[in-house]
Amino acid sequence: MKRSLLKSLLLVFALLIGMFSFSQDYLTGRIIDNNGSLRKIYYDRTEVLSGGIFRSIYRVMNEHKVPMYTIAVLHDKTNSQFSYTIKSAHETSKPLVVKYDKDKCGLVFTNLGNLDTAFDGGHIYSYLVSFADLTRDYPVVHLIRTNNGDEIDLDPLSKLRIKKHTEIIRPFLKAMQKPEAKKDTFNIHLVHLRDALYKEQAYYTGLTADLKKQIETDFTSTIRDKRYYDSGKKYKGEKKSGKAEGKGFLAEDKNIYDGSFQHGKLVAGNVILRNSSLEYLGQYSAEAYNGPGKLKYTNGTVLLGIFASGVLKEGICLWKEKNGDEYFGDFKNEKRTGYGEFRTPTGSIFYGEFLDGRLVKGYAKEIDQFGYSTFNKIDKGIKIAVDPLVSKDFFDLVAASRQSKIPLE
Repeated sequence: MKRSLLKSLLLVFALLIGMFSFSQDYLTGRIIDNNGSLRKIYYDRTEVLSGGIFRSIYRVMNEHKVPMYTIAVLHDKTNSQFSYTIKSAHETSKPLVVKYDKDKCGLVFTNLGNLDTAFDGGHIYSYLVSFADLTRDYPVVHLIRTNNGDEIDLDPLSKLRIKKHTEIIRPFLKAMQKPEAKKDTFNIHLVHLRDALYKEQAYYTGLTADLKKQIETDFTSTIRDKRYYDSGKKYKGEKKSGKAEGKGFLAEDKNIYDGSFQHGKLVAGNVILRNSSLEYLGQYSAEAYNGPGKLKYTNGTVLLGIFASGVLKEGICLWKEKNGDEYFGDFKNEKRTGYGEFRTPTGSIFYGEFLDGRLVKGYAKEIDQFGYSTFNKIDKGIKIAVDPLVSKDFFDLVAASRQSKIPLE
Protein backbone atom coordinates (compact mmCIF):
# COMPACT_ATOMS: atom_id res chain seq x y z
CA MET A 1 0.00 0.00 0.00
CA LYS A 2 2.74 2.41 1.00
CA ARG A 3 4.77 1.45 -2.04
CA SER A 4 1.77 2.04 -4.31
CA LEU A 5 1.18 5.45 -2.70
CA LEU A 6 4.85 6.36 -3.12
CA LYS A 7 4.75 5.47 -6.82
CA SER A 8 1.65 7.65 -7.28
CA LEU A 9 3.33 10.60 -5.58
CA LEU A 10 6.43 10.22 -7.73
CA LEU A 11 4.29 10.10 -10.87
CA VAL A 12 2.44 13.28 -9.88
CA PHE A 13 5.75 15.00 -9.07
CA ALA A 14 7.16 14.04 -12.48
CA LEU A 15 4.06 15.40 -14.22
CA LEU A 16 4.36 18.68 -12.33
CA ILE A 17 8.00 19.02 -13.34
CA GLY A 18 7.03 18.38 -16.95
CA MET A 19 4.35 21.04 -16.74
CA PHE A 20 6.69 23.69 -15.43
CA SER A 21 9.78 22.85 -17.48
CA PHE A 22 10.02 24.59 -20.85
CA SER A 23 12.48 25.42 -23.58
CA GLN A 24 13.30 28.95 -24.75
CA ASP A 25 10.80 30.18 -27.34
CA TYR A 26 12.15 32.45 -30.09
CA LEU A 27 10.47 34.56 -32.71
CA THR A 28 11.33 33.89 -36.34
CA GLY A 29 12.46 36.33 -39.01
CA ARG A 30 14.63 36.29 -42.07
CA ILE A 31 17.95 37.64 -43.28
CA ILE A 32 18.83 38.50 -46.88
CA ASP A 33 22.56 38.76 -47.44
CA ASN A 34 24.19 41.05 -50.00
CA ASN A 35 24.19 38.20 -52.53
CA GLY A 36 20.39 37.94 -52.35
CA SER A 37 20.36 34.65 -50.40
CA LEU A 38 17.45 34.35 -47.95
CA ARG A 39 17.76 32.45 -44.66
CA LYS A 40 15.58 31.89 -41.62
CA ILE A 41 16.69 33.48 -38.34
CA TYR A 42 15.58 33.41 -34.72
CA TYR A 43 15.47 36.35 -32.33
CA ASP A 44 14.20 37.54 -28.99
CA ARG A 45 13.33 41.05 -27.85
CA THR A 46 13.86 42.64 -24.44
CA GLU A 47 12.51 46.00 -23.27
CA VAL A 48 14.39 47.95 -20.60
CA LEU A 49 13.64 51.39 -19.10
CA SER A 50 16.66 53.03 -17.53
CA GLY A 51 17.40 56.69 -16.83
CA GLY A 52 14.40 57.82 -18.85
CA ILE A 53 15.66 55.94 -21.94
CA PHE A 54 13.45 53.24 -23.48
CA ARG A 55 15.64 50.41 -24.77
CA SER A 56 14.61 47.65 -27.17
CA ILE A 57 17.27 44.93 -27.38
CA TYR A 58 17.15 42.29 -30.13
CA ARG A 59 19.33 39.17 -30.05
CA VAL A 60 19.48 37.68 -33.56
CA MET A 61 20.58 34.08 -34.19
CA ASN A 62 21.02 31.97 -37.32
CA GLU A 63 18.98 28.87 -38.15
CA HIS A 64 21.17 26.85 -35.75
CA LYS A 65 20.50 29.40 -32.98
CA VAL A 66 24.09 30.61 -33.02
CA PRO A 67 24.28 34.34 -32.12
CA MET A 68 24.80 36.67 -35.11
CA TYR A 69 23.85 40.23 -34.11
CA THR A 70 22.69 42.26 -31.14
CA ILE A 71 20.58 45.25 -32.17
CA ALA A 72 20.04 47.97 -29.57
CA VAL A 73 17.50 50.75 -30.19
CA LEU A 74 17.50 53.54 -27.57
CA HIS A 75 14.60 56.01 -27.47
CA ASP A 76 15.06 59.37 -25.74
CA LYS A 77 11.51 60.76 -25.49
CA THR A 78 12.65 63.98 -23.83
CA ASN A 79 14.74 64.99 -26.83
CA SER A 80 12.49 63.33 -29.44
CA GLN A 81 15.17 61.08 -30.89
CA PHE A 82 16.17 57.45 -31.08
CA SER A 83 19.43 55.76 -32.02
CA TYR A 84 20.45 52.27 -32.95
CA THR A 85 23.63 50.20 -33.01
CA ILE A 86 24.31 46.77 -34.51
CA LYS A 87 26.88 44.56 -32.83
CA SER A 88 28.35 41.37 -34.28
CA ALA A 89 31.24 39.15 -33.28
CA HIS A 90 33.53 41.26 -35.49
CA GLU A 91 32.42 44.86 -35.04
CA THR A 92 29.99 47.32 -33.50
CA SER A 93 28.46 49.95 -35.76
CA LYS A 94 28.54 53.62 -34.85
CA PRO A 95 25.24 54.80 -33.32
CA LEU A 96 22.89 56.26 -35.91
CA VAL A 97 20.76 59.02 -34.37
CA VAL A 98 17.30 59.82 -35.76
CA LYS A 99 15.61 63.03 -34.60
CA TYR A 100 11.91 63.72 -35.13
CA ASP A 101 9.30 66.40 -34.52
CA LYS A 102 6.77 64.74 -32.22
CA ASP A 103 4.06 67.17 -33.40
CA LYS A 104 4.65 66.61 -37.12
CA CYS A 105 5.31 62.93 -37.66
CA GLY A 106 3.53 59.60 -37.57
CA LEU A 107 4.42 56.31 -35.95
CA VAL A 108 6.67 54.76 -38.61
CA PHE A 109 10.21 56.00 -39.28
CA THR A 110 12.55 55.18 -42.16
CA ASN A 111 15.69 56.70 -43.64
CA LEU A 112 13.52 57.94 -46.53
CA GLY A 113 11.36 60.15 -44.29
CA ASN A 114 8.50 60.03 -41.80
CA LEU A 115 5.59 60.74 -44.16
CA ASP A 116 5.78 57.54 -46.19
CA THR A 117 2.59 55.47 -46.28
CA ALA A 118 3.50 52.71 -48.73
CA PHE A 119 6.39 50.67 -47.24
CA ASP A 120 6.41 48.40 -50.27
CA GLY A 121 9.15 46.17 -51.63
CA GLY A 122 10.24 48.79 -54.13
CA HIS A 123 11.77 50.93 -51.41
CA ILE A 124 15.30 50.28 -50.22
CA TYR A 125 15.38 51.07 -46.50
CA SER A 126 18.37 51.25 -44.18
CA TYR A 127 16.00 51.01 -41.24
CA LEU A 128 12.25 50.65 -40.68
CA VAL A 129 11.22 51.36 -37.07
CA SER A 130 7.86 52.15 -35.50
CA PHE A 131 6.03 52.86 -32.23
CA ALA A 132 2.73 51.26 -31.18
CA ASP A 133 0.94 54.57 -30.56
CA LEU A 134 1.51 58.25 -29.79
CA THR A 135 2.92 57.50 -26.33
CA ARG A 136 6.05 56.49 -28.30
CA ASP A 137 7.76 54.40 -25.65
CA TYR A 138 9.61 51.33 -26.90
CA PRO A 139 10.68 51.29 -30.56
CA VAL A 140 10.00 48.19 -32.64
CA VAL A 141 12.43 47.19 -35.41
CA HIS A 142 10.87 45.83 -38.61
CA LEU A 143 13.86 46.03 -40.94
CA ILE A 144 17.46 47.05 -40.48
CA ARG A 145 20.51 46.86 -42.72
CA THR A 146 23.98 46.00 -41.40
CA ASN A 147 27.30 47.53 -42.46
CA ASN A 148 28.09 44.51 -44.64
CA GLY A 149 24.78 44.79 -46.50
CA ASP A 150 22.72 42.11 -44.73
CA GLU A 151 19.01 42.97 -44.52
CA ILE A 152 17.45 41.73 -41.27
CA ASP A 153 13.62 41.46 -41.22
CA LEU A 154 12.15 41.13 -37.72
CA ASP A 155 8.72 42.10 -36.34
CA PRO A 156 6.43 42.50 -39.39
CA LEU A 157 4.89 45.95 -39.81
CA SER A 158 1.19 45.30 -39.27
CA LYS A 159 -1.62 46.79 -41.34
CA LEU A 160 -3.11 48.25 -38.15
CA ARG A 161 0.15 50.09 -37.38
CA ILE A 162 0.26 51.50 -40.92
CA LYS A 163 -3.40 52.55 -40.63
CA LYS A 164 -2.72 54.43 -37.39
CA HIS A 165 0.37 56.02 -38.91
CA THR A 166 -1.52 57.13 -42.02
CA GLU A 167 -4.35 58.65 -39.97
CA ILE A 168 -1.85 60.73 -38.01
CA ILE A 169 0.08 62.09 -40.98
CA ARG A 170 -2.94 62.64 -43.25
CA PRO A 171 -3.40 66.24 -42.01
CA PHE A 172 0.24 67.04 -42.80
CA LEU A 173 -0.06 65.58 -46.31
CA LYS A 174 -3.30 67.48 -46.91
CA ALA A 175 -1.74 70.74 -45.73
CA MET A 176 1.11 70.32 -48.22
CA GLN A 177 -1.38 69.89 -51.06
CA LYS A 178 -3.45 73.04 -50.38
CA PRO A 179 -3.66 75.13 -53.59
CA GLU A 180 -3.41 78.41 -51.69
CA ALA A 181 0.06 77.49 -50.48
CA LYS A 182 1.53 78.08 -53.92
CA LYS A 183 5.07 78.80 -52.76
CA ASP A 184 5.15 75.73 -50.52
CA THR A 185 3.62 73.49 -53.18
CA PHE A 186 6.16 74.74 -55.70
CA ASN A 187 9.05 74.01 -53.34
CA ILE A 188 7.62 70.69 -52.17
CA HIS A 189 7.46 69.48 -55.77
CA LEU A 190 11.14 70.34 -56.20
CA VAL A 191 12.05 68.71 -52.88
CA HIS A 192 10.27 65.50 -53.91
CA LEU A 193 12.23 65.46 -57.17
CA ARG A 194 15.48 66.05 -55.29
CA ASP A 195 14.70 63.23 -52.82
CA ALA A 196 13.89 60.91 -55.73
CA LEU A 197 17.30 61.77 -57.19
CA TYR A 198 19.08 60.69 -54.00
CA LYS A 199 17.06 57.45 -53.86
CA GLU A 200 18.00 56.79 -57.47
CA GLN A 201 21.65 57.41 -56.63
CA ALA A 202 21.48 54.92 -53.74
CA TYR A 203 19.82 52.31 -55.97
CA TYR A 204 22.35 52.52 -58.81
CA THR A 205 25.25 52.71 -56.33
CA GLY A 206 24.01 49.45 -54.81
CA LEU A 207 23.81 47.78 -58.22
CA THR A 208 27.35 48.72 -59.20
CA ALA A 209 28.66 47.75 -55.75
CA ASP A 210 27.20 44.25 -56.25
CA LEU A 211 28.81 44.01 -59.69
CA LYS A 212 32.18 45.09 -58.29
CA LYS A 213 31.97 42.55 -55.48
CA GLN A 214 31.27 39.74 -57.94
CA ILE A 215 34.19 40.77 -60.14
CA GLU A 216 36.54 41.02 -57.16
CA THR A 217 35.47 37.56 -55.96
CA ASP A 218 36.22 36.04 -59.36
CA PHE A 219 39.48 38.00 -59.61
CA THR A 220 40.68 36.65 -56.25
CA SER A 221 39.87 33.13 -57.41
CA THR A 222 41.82 33.64 -60.64
CA ILE A 223 44.95 34.95 -58.91
CA ARG A 224 44.84 32.09 -56.42
CA ASP A 225 44.64 29.46 -59.15
CA LYS A 226 47.45 31.16 -61.16
CA ARG A 227 46.16 30.01 -64.54
CA TYR A 228 47.53 32.20 -67.30
CA TYR A 229 46.30 32.81 -70.83
CA ASP A 230 48.89 34.27 -73.24
CA SER A 231 51.58 36.76 -72.30
CA GLY A 232 50.44 39.52 -69.93
CA LYS A 233 47.01 37.94 -69.44
CA LYS A 234 45.39 35.87 -66.74
CA TYR A 235 42.45 33.74 -67.82
CA LYS A 236 40.22 31.21 -66.11
CA GLY A 237 37.39 29.48 -67.90
CA GLU A 238 36.30 27.52 -70.91
CA LYS A 239 38.39 27.38 -74.11
CA LYS A 240 38.15 26.24 -77.67
CA SER A 241 41.06 25.97 -80.10
CA GLY A 242 43.29 27.72 -77.58
CA LYS A 243 40.97 30.75 -77.23
CA ALA A 244 38.49 31.80 -74.60
CA GLU A 245 35.10 30.33 -75.52
CA GLY A 246 32.14 30.13 -73.13
CA LYS A 247 32.04 31.22 -69.51
CA GLY A 248 35.31 32.70 -68.27
CA PHE A 249 37.29 35.43 -66.55
CA LEU A 250 40.08 37.48 -68.15
CA ALA A 251 42.42 40.04 -66.56
CA GLU A 252 44.53 42.00 -69.02
CA ASP A 253 46.43 45.30 -68.62
CA LYS A 254 44.39 46.46 -65.59
CA ASN A 255 41.17 45.59 -67.46
CA ILE A 256 38.89 42.82 -66.20
CA TYR A 257 36.33 40.85 -68.24
CA ASP A 258 33.96 38.45 -66.47
CA GLY A 259 31.25 36.65 -68.44
CA SER A 260 30.67 34.84 -71.74
CA PHE A 261 33.40 34.75 -74.41
CA GLN A 262 33.43 34.00 -78.14
CA HIS A 263 36.59 33.71 -80.23
CA GLY A 264 38.66 35.10 -77.35
CA LYS A 265 36.47 38.23 -76.80
CA LEU A 266 33.87 39.02 -74.14
CA VAL A 267 30.39 39.16 -75.68
CA ALA A 268 28.36 39.68 -72.49
CA GLY A 269 29.22 40.11 -68.82
CA ASN A 270 30.68 42.44 -66.21
CA VAL A 271 33.81 44.51 -66.76
CA ILE A 272 36.22 46.99 -65.24
CA LEU A 273 37.82 48.95 -68.08
CA ARG A 274 40.53 51.56 -67.56
CA ASN A 275 42.55 53.87 -69.75
CA SER A 276 44.30 57.21 -69.37
CA SER A 277 41.04 59.20 -69.32
CA LEU A 278 38.33 57.00 -67.78
CA GLU A 279 37.27 53.98 -65.77
CA TYR A 280 34.08 51.98 -66.39
CA LEU A 281 32.56 49.46 -63.99
CA GLY A 282 29.40 47.65 -65.07
CA GLN A 283 27.71 45.41 -67.56
CA TYR A 284 29.09 45.05 -71.07
CA SER A 285 27.81 43.49 -74.29
CA ALA A 286 28.05 43.96 -78.07
CA GLU A 287 31.45 45.65 -77.51
CA ALA A 288 29.83 48.56 -75.63
CA TYR A 289 28.58 49.64 -72.20
CA ASN A 290 25.12 48.08 -71.87
CA GLY A 291 23.19 47.79 -68.61
CA PRO A 292 23.86 49.12 -65.10
CA GLY A 293 27.24 50.80 -64.76
CA LYS A 294 29.39 53.65 -63.54
CA LEU A 295 31.66 55.67 -65.84
CA LYS A 296 34.22 57.97 -64.23
CA TYR A 297 36.50 60.37 -66.10
CA THR A 298 39.81 61.70 -64.80
CA ASN A 299 38.42 65.26 -64.79
CA GLY A 300 35.91 64.23 -62.10
CA THR A 301 32.88 63.67 -64.34
CA VAL A 302 30.84 60.63 -63.22
CA LEU A 303 27.93 58.92 -65.01
CA LEU A 304 25.89 56.40 -63.02
CA GLY A 305 22.86 54.43 -64.20
CA ILE A 306 21.70 52.40 -67.18
CA PHE A 307 23.86 52.51 -70.31
CA ALA A 308 22.82 51.59 -73.85
CA SER A 309 25.25 51.30 -76.77
CA GLY A 310 27.95 53.06 -74.79
CA VAL A 311 25.99 56.12 -73.59
CA LEU A 312 24.06 56.82 -70.40
CA LYS A 313 20.41 56.20 -71.29
CA GLU A 314 18.99 56.96 -67.84
CA GLY A 315 20.60 57.77 -64.52
CA ILE A 316 22.42 60.57 -62.74
CA CYS A 317 25.65 62.39 -63.37
CA LEU A 318 28.19 64.78 -61.96
CA TRP A 319 29.32 66.65 -65.08
CA LYS A 320 32.36 68.94 -64.97
CA GLU A 321 33.37 71.23 -67.84
CA LYS A 322 36.82 72.70 -68.49
CA ASN A 323 35.49 76.22 -67.85
CA GLY A 324 34.42 75.25 -64.33
CA ASP A 325 30.71 74.70 -64.99
CA GLU A 326 29.32 71.79 -62.96
CA TYR A 327 26.03 69.88 -63.07
CA PHE A 328 24.75 67.26 -60.63
CA GLY A 329 21.41 65.61 -61.28
CA ASP A 330 19.23 63.43 -63.45
CA PHE A 331 20.48 62.60 -66.92
CA LYS A 332 18.42 60.99 -69.71
CA ASN A 333 19.33 60.39 -73.34
CA GLU A 334 22.57 62.40 -72.93
CA LYS A 335 20.68 65.49 -71.68
CA ARG A 336 19.93 67.12 -68.34
CA THR A 337 16.37 65.91 -67.66
CA GLY A 338 14.82 65.68 -64.20
CA TYR A 339 15.99 67.32 -60.99
CA GLY A 340 19.42 68.96 -61.22
CA GLU A 341 21.77 71.55 -59.78
CA PHE A 342 23.90 73.60 -62.17
CA ARG A 343 26.69 75.90 -60.96
CA THR A 344 29.18 78.19 -62.66
CA PRO A 345 32.63 79.28 -61.40
CA THR A 346 31.33 82.86 -61.04
CA GLY A 347 28.84 81.72 -58.37
CA SER A 348 25.66 81.54 -60.47
CA ILE A 349 23.40 78.62 -59.53
CA PHE A 350 20.36 77.04 -61.21
CA TYR A 351 18.42 74.48 -59.14
CA GLY A 352 15.26 72.65 -60.08
CA GLU A 353 13.62 70.58 -62.80
CA PHE A 354 15.40 70.36 -66.15
CA LEU A 355 13.99 69.20 -69.49
CA ASP A 356 16.31 68.46 -72.41
CA GLY A 357 19.07 70.53 -70.83
CA ARG A 358 16.90 73.57 -69.95
CA LEU A 359 15.70 74.62 -66.48
CA VAL A 360 11.88 74.69 -66.68
CA LYS A 361 10.95 74.84 -62.99
CA GLY A 362 13.08 76.07 -60.12
CA TYR A 363 15.21 78.97 -58.97
CA ALA A 364 18.21 80.80 -60.35
CA LYS A 365 20.78 83.12 -58.87
CA GLU A 366 22.77 84.80 -61.64
CA ILE A 367 25.92 86.84 -61.04
CA ASP A 368 27.22 89.11 -63.78
CA GLN A 369 30.83 90.16 -64.46
CA PHE A 370 30.50 93.05 -62.00
CA GLY A 371 29.40 90.78 -59.15
CA TYR A 372 25.78 91.94 -59.23
CA SER A 373 23.25 89.20 -58.35
CA THR A 374 19.73 88.74 -59.69
CA PHE A 375 17.26 86.15 -58.38
CA ASN A 376 14.61 84.48 -60.51
CA LYS A 377 11.89 81.88 -60.18
CA ILE A 378 11.37 79.69 -63.23
CA ASP A 379 7.95 78.11 -63.84
CA LYS A 380 7.00 76.37 -67.10
CA GLY A 381 10.24 77.69 -68.57
CA ILE A 382 9.33 81.34 -67.88
CA LYS A 383 11.74 83.38 -65.76
CA ILE A 384 10.25 85.79 -63.19
CA ALA A 385 12.30 88.11 -60.97
CA VAL A 386 11.68 87.47 -57.25
CA ASP A 387 12.81 88.76 -53.88
CA PRO A 388 16.14 87.10 -52.93
CA LEU A 389 14.56 85.65 -49.77
CA VAL A 390 12.06 83.65 -51.83
CA SER A 391 14.75 81.67 -53.64
CA LYS A 392 17.12 81.68 -50.64
CA ASP A 393 14.67 79.48 -48.70
CA PHE A 394 15.01 76.74 -51.30
CA PHE A 395 18.77 77.15 -51.81
CA ASP A 396 19.30 76.88 -48.05
CA LEU A 397 17.12 73.77 -47.88
CA VAL A 398 19.16 72.05 -50.60
CA ALA A 399 22.48 73.09 -49.05
CA ALA A 400 21.47 71.72 -45.64
CA SER A 401 20.28 68.39 -47.01
CA ARG A 402 23.36 67.90 -49.19
CA GLN A 403 25.58 67.77 -46.10
CA SER A 404 24.07 64.40 -45.17
CA LYS A 405 24.31 62.88 -48.66
CA ILE A 406 27.12 60.83 -50.13
CA PRO A 407 28.64 62.77 -53.07
CA LEU A 408 28.75 61.15 -56.47
CA GLU A 409 32.38 60.26 -57.07
